[in-house]
Amino acid sequence: MKNKVIAVAMVGILVSGGLSSAATLSPTFNLVRRTTGYQTSEMVKEQVGFNTIEAKLTANSIQSQIDNLEELDDKGFVRFGMEQEVPLRISLMSAAGNLNHSVKVMDLTHQNTTYSVYLGLRDLYMGLYRSHEDYQIKMETEAFKKDLYELEMEKFRLGRISEVELMLSEAEMEEAGVDRLEALNQYRTMLETFNQFIHNDNLYEEYTYALEEPQLMDLQGVDFYVARALANRVEMVDVVGKAELENEKKVYYESEDGRFLRSELITEDYEDQLDEVFKAMVALEETEEAITLEIMRAYDEVLIARGNVLTLKETLDEQTQRLENLSLQKDLGYVTESTYREVALSIDNLRMNYNLAVMSYNTTLYRFLFASNTGPAY
Repeated sequence: MKNKVIAVAMVGILVSGGLSSAATLSPTFNLVRRTTGYQTSEMVKEQVGFNTIEAKLTANSIQSQIDNLEELDDKGFVRFGMEQEVPLRISLMSAAGNLNHSVKVMDLTHQNTTYSVYLGLRDLYMGLYRSHEDYQIKMETEAFKKDLYELEMEKFRLGRISEVELMLSEAEMEEAGVDRLEALNQYRTMLETFNQFIHNDNLYEEYTYALEEPQLMDLQGVDFYVARALANRVEMVDVVGKAELENEKKVYYESEDGRFLRSELITEDYEDQLDEVFKAMVALEETEEAITLEIMRAYDEVLIARGNVLTLKETLDEQTQRLENLSLQKDLGYVTESTYREVALSIDNLRMNYNLAVMSYNTTLYRFLFASNTGPAY
């Protein structure tokens, strides 16, 4: 035990420098904008503009080739037959289709990145809140154990307890000190991680924490959220766009009453295109199935998390009422101060767990609502 106390105390010396304090903190989208993840996504969004210009130049170049070849064919300088025209038309369709498709997907991806960073921020915020509250409770527990030890010391002097009982009390006090130092180290680690995440150069700046109320919204049936996800998720936009483009190219090969397919070379390309259509449809069906199962599972998790919050709230209310009754009994001399403080500490821990359950439920709900729209995936 003493070796453990010394070891942790040495670490505590390294991390126990002054902690500065700041304003009330809550996880918001304004805070998201300070993170590296968001700033990187903004740079990617800017890159989309350059990619769009490049794609337009490619499409214009292909169209220019077609126009020039048609002009030369009209003048009799070259023969611009369908075996030359069809591949160019297909390339032009790919360039134009990929341009529109990519811009739409990139816009949704940028939006989803913002949501992903927000959810990550919430997770870090919960970890920071937990470590802060745990440290506060561990400090109160250590103070309680010290006071108990002083009482036990007095009893020992009066001969009312044995030396073994006194030693047990001392061991509990030392253990509480170890727990406090471990909690302090964990708290400072979380402070450093969180402040790095939001680009706060003061890595050990402390905060007061805004507590949340559970967002007990009335959910619609799960089929509603499945349908919405299948219509809006970026993965669906991606595979649907690709499937539509591959099908458009297939339809072009089959146009003009199948005239193009009289060419053996074009028929070979057409058969390859049929393979691409098949693969695109398989990808579409697999994505639909995966998203459907994901949303159904996420829906159940929201309901479970909500139930946990309501159960904990009921327990917390009961225990808080018990503490109030215990306070009256203490004032009347029926309950000792030590008993009251011990129960109060256990309720502090329960309150922390309730607040964490609320944050976790809200995060689960937000994650589900994002996943059942454009994303990101749950």
